[in-house]
Amino acid sequence: MEFEFGRKASEFIFTPLKYFNHLHGSISSGKTINGLIVFIREVGLSDQSVKHALASKSLQNIKRNLLPYIREICEDLELSYKERLGDQKLIIGGRTVFMIGVNDDRSESKIKGLTVDGVLFADEFNIYDKAGCKMLFSRCRGVDSKIITTNNPMGKRSWAQVDYIDNPKTDKMNWHFTLEDNLSLPDFYVDQLYAQYPEGSMEYNRYILGICSAASGLIYPNFNENNHVVPNTYSRANNDHLVYSLDYGASNVSTVLEFAYDQFENNIILSGEFYYDAKRSNRTLTDQELFDRVRECFPGLDKFATIVVPHDAASMKSLFRENNFNTITYMTRFFEDVETVRKYFANEWVHIHERCENTISQLADYRWNEKKSEVGEDVPLKLDDHCCDAFRNGLAWIDKQVGSFVRYEEFVPGLHGGF
Repeated sequence: MEFEFGRKASEFIFTPLKYFNHLHGSISSGKTINGLIVFIREVGLSDQSVKHALASKSLQNIKRNLLPYIREICEDLELSYKERLGDQKLIIGGRTVFMIGVNDDRSESKIKGLTVDGVLFADEFNIYDKAGCKMLFSRCRGVDSKIITTNNPMGKRSWAQVDYIDNPKTDKMNWHFTLEDNLSLPDFYVDQLYAQYPEGSMEYNRYILGICSAASGLIYPNFNENNHVVPNTYSRANNDHLVYSLDYGASNVSTVLEFAYDQFENNIILSGEFYYDAKRSNRTLTDQELFDRVRECFPGLDKFATIVVPHDAASMKSLFRENNFNTITYMTRFFEDVETVRKYFANEWVHIHERCENTISQLADYRWNEKKSEVGEDVPLKLDDHCCDAFRNGLAWIDKQVGSFVRYEEFVPGLHGGF
């Protein structure tokens, strides 16, 4: 594995574990890779009867963000490695490691009955379902049980911060990592991070300095109409692939945004916008009427386009499918998707046609709910945000499909795991 260890990483790796071992701080600061190295070492040193666990927000996150690292670490440590994904298990050096997703309130009941008498590695535990997380930690009840967690800072009053990281009653050790502690990061990537998060912003405090900061102000502070809005002289190419992202409100606002992209040109254009406010119009459209108006608005909407719908728009999804459109359901990963949008704005990989007036206006004023932040919740202010939701979902879906963009992750091996 190509990873250069700094002083902080070496100190953590060779310090005996306490019951709780929290690795927090800047993004890409080495938290995940350092924690996994210690986790796998402890698994390999344990008796073969001891059970261990690997947790993340979802099983998909484990497969995408953690397993590639684990395979390499096991190879470096000369430990045998087998995946039994159907049973949600790994076999490392003959020891069993359970894989656990803690993504909603159903997680709590699934975790009941589990016993982890070895080591639990919980990646980004502060975004877990709270009840599920507490149940998971309660299952680590062996004499030698240990818990290793990673997290990127959120608000000072978040439950993870109050109940675990700052709790003086727990047997714990906190490790704070910054960008300077990850010696493997190239200067180009670090420069991109500083460009993405303006100094003094909540995001700068959390992701660059690695300190807790209440969510306040704009969600997309790097959105700039001068840089990201294109004039009427723009016309999309005939070979652009079209993606339509829907945000559906039967009794309020429904919006559909048209994205055009050529994966070989490394650029995405929001080329059109449909916007209907039922309250302002004093009339609620039926699904069929809404479908007809969307078809009329977008001449390019044909069977070759992709329709991205949120999970709570089942009736519209069915209507598009009945008319033989390529329709997919996108499950929002809010914080991850917000980071994707910020990345595209920072690198000017996405532009918006000036006729998309509602989208431009809403993105410019999309902000955090500061009252919720005071009680430890990071949520956007639910006011005139329908275009923001459709924009975020559509762009995030495209990002997951297009592999040819030259993104700064390509300069850091394995960066998708967040280090």
